[in-house]
Amino acid sequence: MPSLELSGKRVLILGGSGELGGRIAHELSRRGTSVLLAGRDGERLKWRSDQLVPASSYAAFDLLVDDPSSIIYEAIQQLGGLDGIVNAAGVVA
Repeated sequence: MPSLELSGKRVLILGGSGELGGRIAHELSRRGTSVLLAGRDGERLKWRSDQLVPASSYAAFDLLVDDPSSIIYEAIQQLGGLDGIVNAAGVVA
């Protein structure tokens, strides 16, 4: 199976402050993908973002409160476009 080329791609990761989202961000970043981490915990998002090379962007966002389209527009603005979205967000009711 051929390798998926991710270098230069731009990806939004919902749930980016969590363990799963953070690991996905790490792997994508390692492969040259620009990522925007989105999640509820701004401090944790910043910490995760600082761990990535190259550095990533982040935005505090709550899927239960905020308009979902706003994070899409934010990603397009910060990344200069958008090639994919990863949903690693868990919602606890």
